[in-house]
Order: sequence, then structure tokens, then C-alpha cells
Amino acid sequence: MARRSRKKKRIRQTPKQLLDLALRRIGAGAGKQALDLLKRAQFKGASPKQTAPLWNRAYALRAIELEASGLDVQASDARERAARFQDAFDNLVPSAGRLVPFLQSLEDGPCFALYVRYLRHNPAHREAEVRLADRLVLKRCWQHVALLDEKSQFRRDSQVMASAMTAMDRGDWKRACQILQTVAATSGFRVWRAFCVAMDANTLGDRQRITRALKQLPSSFPLRSSVKTLRAAARPSSSGGSATPAMAKLFGLGRSAVPRQGRALRNAVKSKHPARIGSAIRNFAKTVDPLAPAETAVQLALALERAVNDGDLDFLDHWDVFSFVGPPGGLRLTQQRNLVQALVGPEPLLEDVGEIAELLKNIEVLFPEPALHGLARSRILCALGKAVLSMPPWEFAPEELDDLAGIALEGPYRIDRPYMLAGLSFAANLYSLSVDEDPANTDAHKRLVKLLRGTGIAKQSELVAAYESYAKAVPEDPDPWIALAELRLRHNAYRKAQNALKKAQSYAGQDDRVIDLLALSSIVAADRNLRNRRFEAAERDILAAEARVGPRTDPLARAWRALLDYRTQSRLKLVNACERAVASSSPLVRAQAFCLALAACSSPTMHRLVPKRHQRPLKKKAAKAIRAVCDDCPEHLPQLVERLPDSFESVTSTQAIQGQLAGHWPQILRAVPDRVMFKVFLVAVEVRAWSHLRKELPRRLPRARNRAQGRILLLYLATVRYLLGEDNGGARFTKLVDSIPKSERHPVVAAAAPLADATRQSFVPQLSLALQSFNFAILDEDRGLF
Repeated sequence: MARRSRKKKRIRQTPKQLLDLALRRIGAGAGKQALDLLKRAQFKGASPKQTAPLWNRAYALRAIELEASGLDVQASDARERAARFQDAFDNLVPSAGRLVPFLQSLEDGPCFALYVRYLRHNPAHREAEVRLADRLVLKRCWQHVALLDEKSQFRRDSQVMASAMTAMDRGDWKRACQILQTVAATSGFRVWRAFCVAMDANTLGDRQRITRALKQLPSSFPLRSSVKTLRAAARPSSSGGSATPAMAKLFGLGRSAVPRQGRALRNAVKSKHPARIGSAIRNFAKTVDPLAPAETAVQLALALERAVNDGDLDFLDHWDVFSFVGPPGGLRLTQQRNLVQALVGPEPLLEDVGEIAELLKNIEVLFPEPALHGLARSRILCALGKAVLSMPPWEFAPEELDDLAGIALEGPYRIDRPYMLAGLSFAANLYSLSVDEDPANTDAHKRLVKLLRGTGIAKQSELVAAYESYAKAVPEDPDPWIALAELRLRHNAYRKAQNALKKAQSYAGQDDRVIDLLALSSIVAADRNLRNRRFEAAERDILAAEARVGPRTDPLARAWRALLDYRTQSRLKLVNACERAVASSSPLVRAQAFCLALAACSSPTMHRLVPKRHQRPLKKKAAKAIRAVCDDCPEHLPQLVERLPDSFESVTSTQAIQGQLAGHWPQILRAVPDRVMFKVFLVAVEVRAWSHLRKELPRRLPRARNRAQGRILLLYLATVRYLLGEDNGGARFTKLVDSIPKSERHPVVAAAAPLADATRQSFVPQLSLALQSFNFAILDEDRGLF
């Protein structure tokens, strides 16, 4: 007999059903689930007018979820996406059926503002007023009631409820019942009147009255534990001796030591005193887990990592807390702890290396708890790696070199001659050993992959293995998955890149980097198929890219759509294909798409597919689009002139757009507004548009808005004059620095740092070093190296 298929037929949901489900998830505070439902609804054809307010609330809730998980960067991205739909939500007047979920997803002020907007077109909503009443009683945000009309019943009842709160706070439930007698039966505060009646009846032991009062409370009443305890006290079996435990549970007195010790621990962390924190941890562990207090104390000490990350506890004091959790030590223990603290400080001191190496072998001397040994070794090894990179090898004594080499030779990046330490390989070995000791050490993972990627001391396979180890140890962090996907794309490993992107999407689906890479992977495949004349496959890839396109990849997808249409439709000219691809787009996207298409046509592998006679009209269109950005939306010029992200190298050059702006810099520099001019000026220095910038800077100086802006303009002018050879030495720079008081130099110093990076690419290392250190006496020295 054939086995029945266990697969259930998936129910097809309409866009309206998906939007209703998303609204429910928003009301429940589940931002991630709401975003998934909205994406499905948008794919099935839901109108932007319906989805825009929901996108705003879903992204705002998702930002709260990400912030609670410690992913602050992703939370900031989600808030920026929510802000894009803020206007749609501010103009929203929800229907009666959708009002409550929207109110549940808002903070206090916006919540009342939305209800006031609803009342302008609709009568009072009873369920919504019940939820607003709960919020007023629990959060005491009475000031928001002033937004309502003075004649509204809800506002009058709120004044009565506010006066009853004084009696409720002191436990005088009888007096609270008397005050709330004037509240109407249809008021949103009626449930709180019923709750006061139940509490008063519980004090008198009147079980029948408790039962009658509890029947008036809805299932959404916020104090569920109190209602549960009141129901237990109203049962017939609750008599005599059982009433006291019920009351104790109701008021949190059942295990009074637990909340008391918890408060003591929180206060100890706020005091930032290691000995007090260690004592509070031991006391709390004995209270909550009397059978195994040591293990619980260790877990609590590890949980303080969050306090360190949030800045509530200094990471140096964190080491002290570990030692105070265990039995107290003597003078030797204190000396070793001070040594470790000096090593892991902001500026690591690599002194007494021999003692540190010996300490790694006998870590239990400093940390008695076995669960802390791996964590302590990991942090010490990571700090050793940072110290090695900060100090040149010749500063170590010969005997210290042997100790350090003995540690470093255990790593995978072998050093053939230990007495001539290669600092980069040595630090990589220390970071690798740190990761082995504690796979969850995110700092060591990040430092290791950054070192391997930026210095080239490891093979490609070793770098991939480091990223995979990082992603496996901390799977909820999307950064390693994103970096791994970028690495795979650069080496044409499309399938492996998509697998990494699926992981990144599951943890940070709203991250712009993930959205860009998802679209980019499809564009990479389309580009490959287009060059190999597999046009049907390229069409599928372009459609997939257009379905998941983001703000950065939108021009790229439009450019490759134009190239594909030009190749597949014989009578269609390239310029017409580009015009059709950028139809109804903004001037910025038009200019970017034209420049990208023009750069692609002139690439070595694509110029055979596009004759030069078809490129000339496209070049004129690109010039016209650039002029349109300068005339119509000059505030978008920084986005036009900036380099493309490094991940775009798998498709085109990061300077593909900059290469098409060569003849347009005078117009760009003249059109850019003052508030964003330095972003454009910095790129102009980088691409060597010095002569055009030399003419523009004197024109900007007289209209500088403040002294700081004028000084930065003078810094740019002095830099350009030096690059053009008009000035020799640092006389002009020195004069500018001397004219600025020390208390007002910070904006100029901050502007000099990115300018140093821009000049470094122009083979002027002496000027770059002077800008970076803000010491222009270097320009007057005679250095053979320069």
C-alpha cells in the first residue's frame, strides 16, 4: 500500500489576507514576521498605498527587536527604512478594524496622536479607549490626554482615574472604588474599576464578589498574574491558611529574597565596584540555586558581558569580577590580575611577557572556576595580538621573544625563524589561538579576518576558513556571512555566494548590504550569461535582480536591462534601450544608469557586443543626465560622484561612474550646495580634479557660513595648491594652524583625516602624513624618502 504523502497543500492567500496577517503581527510586536508577510503581499501585487503605513510600523518594530539583540547597526538601518514611509503613516486614518493593532505598535505620544486623528472622522472606539486607559494607568503618561477634546468623555474619565491612582498606590482599594463610581459603564476605565472592586473584595475575603468583578475583566487585561491569583483566592477550596500565600504571591512576597537580591545585584553593577558585584553575584546564586551556587555564579559573571558591551561596566573591572566570584586570593593573585588588566587596557602594555606566557599555562591560579579558563585565555591571547601589532619587534628583549614565539608557533600561520618575528603572522597566530579557546569571542574573529584580508599573509582558502569559523561560532551576526558572500562573488563562486546570502538574509533580511548583494548576485550571473550570449538565462537573472533591487543596485540593474534589451531586440538602438530602462526614474538614477551602461560598453569584454557608433549617442545622453542632476537636484551630487561599494567589483569597477565625469567637474563643483560640498570636494581631490577645484575654492570662501567652514575651505585650498606645485613647504598650512585657537581646532583636524586618505592615493606621502598627524612642519623637512 502506497504511503500517503505528508506534505500539506499550501493555502494560497490573497494580498488582503496577507496584509491583515501582517497587521496582526504588528499589533503583537513581531516586526520580523510582519516584514516577511509584507514582502509576500507586495510580490502578489498589493498597492504601495496600502503597504506604506505597514512598512513604517514593521521596520520600527524590527529596529526594536534588533536593538534588544545588540545589533545596533542593523537597528539603525531598520529605522532609516521606517523613516522612508513616515509620511504615509503620518497621513493615515485607519479604519475601525485596524485601529487597535496600530495603537499597540506605537509609543505613548504617537499612539494618542493617531487616535485623535481617527476621532476627526469617526466616533469613539470603545476597544481602543480600553487599550489607551491601560497605557495611562500603567505608564502614568497623563500629559498625552491633553491632545483629546476637552468635551470628550474619555478625557473627563481620565481625570477621575488619575485621582484614584493615589488611593490604589497606597493599597486603599475601598477609597479607589468610591472615586471610580462616577466612571460610566461604557468608559475605557471601567475595567480598572472592576479590578479595584476585586482587590477590595479580596481584602475582605468576599469570594463571590471577587468572581463577579473578575467576569467584567477582558482577556486582554494587562495584569494577568494578579487576575490569576485573584481567581485562585476566589475558589471554594481557598480557605483559612491558603489565603495568606495567595496574597503573598499577589504582592511578590512569596520568595522575597529573589527580587531583593536581584535589586542588590543591579545596584552593584551601577556602582561599578568589582568586590561589591562579586559579593552580590554569590548571594544571588545561593538564593536562586542553593544546590549548585558556584555554577550559577559563573554564568552570572559571564552574563555581565552585556553590561560591558553597553558601557555600564568597565571591561577592566570585568576581570576583577571574575576573580571575586571565586575564593579570595593573596598578593600573588592581585599582582597577576593587575598584569592582565594592564595587558587588556585601551593601550596594551606588553611587559613581563614571560610571566604572561606562564600565566596562560596556569590560568586556574587567577580564575578558580573551570568555566572561565577558556574565556580568560582567549581574552589574554587577543590582547597579546593587539599589543604585538602596536609595538615593533625590536622593542622586545631576547628572552621575551622566545616566550612569545613558543605561543605563536602553536597557530596555523607558521613562522620559520622565530628570532625574526613577522609581526603580522605572529598576531594572526595569537588571534587564531584566541578563537580556538573561545569561539564566541567576536572581537578576536573580527581582528583575525581583518588582518588576513588586509595584509595578504594568508591564502584564499585560509581566509574563507576564517570567515566560516566566525560565522559558525556567532551565527546570529550577519557580518561574516555578508563578507563571505562578497568574497565568493569576487571569485565568481555564485552558488556559494548565494548560500552565504541566505544565511545573512535569515538574520538581517532588512540590511541594505544583504539586499544589495542579493540583487548583485543576480546581476553578476546576468552579466556572465550576456557576455556568453545566453540571452534567455540572462533575462531570468535580470528579472530576479529587479525583484530584489535596492537603492544602490537600482541603476546597475537598469543599465544591464538596457544592454540585454539592446542585444535581444535587433531594431532597438542602445540609447533607446537605456531611455526605456530609466523611464519614470529620478535624475540621479538616470545619470548613474547611463554612466554605468557607458562604462560597461567600453569594457574589454563588452565592446565587441556594442559598436562604437552606438556608444556616441549614449555618451551625449549621459552628459545631459549629469547636467540635469546639477540643475534639478544638486543635493544628490555626493551620491553621483562617490565610489561604488567594493562588492560591485564583481560586475564593474568601483570608479565606473567617476570615469564618466571627467569633463563635468567644473559644473559639478559649481552646482553642489554648501551643506554637502566637502563630500564632493573630497572626491575631486581623490580623482585629481585639482585645477577645477583650485578655481572653485576661492569663490566659496566669501560665503562661508561660519568660521569653521571657512577654515576647512582654506585647508582644502592649501592642499590643492601644494598638489599643483604652487607652494613648496608648509608655510601656508602653518599660518592657517597658528590662526586657529586650540579650542577651535577640532573641526579642522577632523576634516584633515579624510583629506589625508584622498592625497595618499596621489603619491604624495609627505603631504598625506602631515595631514594625518596635523603636523605641517614635516613639509619643511628635507627627506630623501619623499
